[in-house]
Amino acid sequence: LTFMDGTFFKGGIQCESCHGAGASHAKFTGVIVRDAVFPRSDAELAMADAGYGDAVACGECHTRDGERDYPTYVSAFETALGANPDPRPYDMGGRIAASGGMVRHHEQYDEVLGIDPDTLDTVRTPEFLGTHGNCNTCHNPHGSSVNADNPAYTGMPGVDKTNDGCLGCHNDYDPALRGPGMQSLNCIDCHMPYLAKSAVATPAEADKPAIGDVSSHIFKIVLDSTADQFTADGKYAYPAIDEAWACRTCHNSAPGAVSFPVPDGSVDAYIFHNNLP
Repeated sequence: LTFMDGTFFKGGIQCESCHGAGASHAKFTGVIVRDAVFPRSDAELAMADAGYGDAVACGECHTRDGERDYPTYVSAFETALGANPDPRPYDMGGRIAASGGMVRHHEQYDEVLGIDPDTLDTVRTPEFLGTHGNCNTCHNPHGSSVNADNPAYTGMPGVDKTNDGCLGCHNDYDPALRGPGMQSLNCIDCHMPYLAKSAVATPAEADKPAIGDVSSHIFKIVLDSTADQFTADGKYAYPAIDEAWACRTCHNSAPGAVSFPVPDGSVDAYIFHNNLP
């Protein structure tokens, strides 16, 4: 880099970013690799030896409102809670921060946690957090999803983006029961739209929303025309995907698109999904 001396040994997120300092592991063959079974607590972060090898859970980095920085290690969400009970299962995560009409990047854990910015409580059930709160349920942390379609990439896939990747758990749905207008889609096309922006976004146009470059991890969809995606001040997103991003990214007034709501008489063609009997 032009503004600093030296070069990086390797780019991206490497072993010690998650597993912690590995000197002891490298020196003594057979020493167990530290796994982030639970995230570091606020108290553990404040300990004098906190920088010497504790494993780091995914959500400790993939959060904004829940960032716990030196020297206090108190996040903005914890400050907002004040004396209110903490609804989180761990000392990690917070509200879904937004800016410029889009969710900000590196907030996947916040999206999964599902904090309502008005009530400061989670809308998720313990069962949901027990499954989706474990990123390994869907992701292989040693694989790549970004490079999976690159012919030069020979590593493991990071995540299965097809319907098969979802139906392993959501096996009470059958894509074949959807209307013909929806059968070519994958679950993530509606449930994980590009609601967040890291670097590049396509501006909104008429009734088509802006399209970001990071897939949402909110999952839940609410088709209520009165529902808002963002708070009035635009600083936070609500933990449900509204019809703009769930539907209007495809169904809008752009040439060649099917309008939303769908035309009279064609609703059966756009059945989202039916539960198996």
